[in-house]
Amino acid sequence: MAFADVTWQMLTMWGVVLVLLYLAIYKGFEPLLLLPIAFGALLANLPTEALVNPPPGPIHAPHAAIVEKINVQMGDKIAAGRRPIDSDRPLIAILKTEDGKTEEIHTAASGRVVAIAVTEGQKVVEGQ
Repeated sequence: MAFADVTWQMLTMWGVVLVLLYLAIYKGFEPLLLLPIAFGALLANLPTEALVNPPPGPIHAPHAAIVEKINVQMGDKIAAGRRPIDSDRPLIAILKTEDGKTEEIHTAASGRVVAIAVTEGQKVVEGQ
């Protein structure tokens, strides 16, 4: 699962790591300097999102409400680093409670949307 998240930037850095290892090992060019740099660059560019952090699970409604808006689609990749200005977590959906209050549903984890069990306008119960 983690290697499905490899980006072109990671592949570029892996190429740099291979060049540094080649220079350090085969050419003997400053091996005490280049080997630790290459090893650190390799570790920093491994796709460890699903290996280090547990994969995100389903998101449930905190209480009964009506789904006003769904901000994600099937297959969307949600990155924990992409955040609305006024929040520290990505916005997933907006719910409207029975007393008219609006509540935003956020997630703190990165992942991919594999299923959406509700539709806009649908009434949900707590835990659904």
